[in-house]
Amino acid sequence: MNNVINFLDVWLKNKGTIDASDTSKLKEFMSGLGAEIDNLSIDPPEGASKLILYGGMNSDVPMWRIAEGAANSGQGYYFISQTEAGSVLNNDVVKKKINEKGNWYLLFTERTVSLIVRK
Repeated sequence: MNNVINFLDVWLKNKGTIDASDTSKLKEFMSGLGAEIDNLSIDPPEGASKLILYGGMNSDVPMWRIAEGAANSGQGYYFISQTEAGSVLNNDVVKKKINEKGNWYLLFTERTVSLIVRK
């Protein structure tokens, strides 16, 4: 996690925030962040083999709660936050630093990080 935080700190210091319309700078940021994420493990927890992808809400219940319940069922399910990469990207310090870079959030799956621009 320290390498990701260091990357974000150095980026902000050297390059500042990114306007969503500056696709060149955005691409550079995502390439650098992606390289750091590639160094993190995406191995499932012990005994898990079925990855759950989720997003949004089910009525008033966040889907991550449903994924978490399935992952804790003992049936071999896990979700991305239970991997090293997912845990780092879901860390409050990392999310705060990413939010300092621009008006967006990250959506991540097994080997893909997508930047979602807030409207």
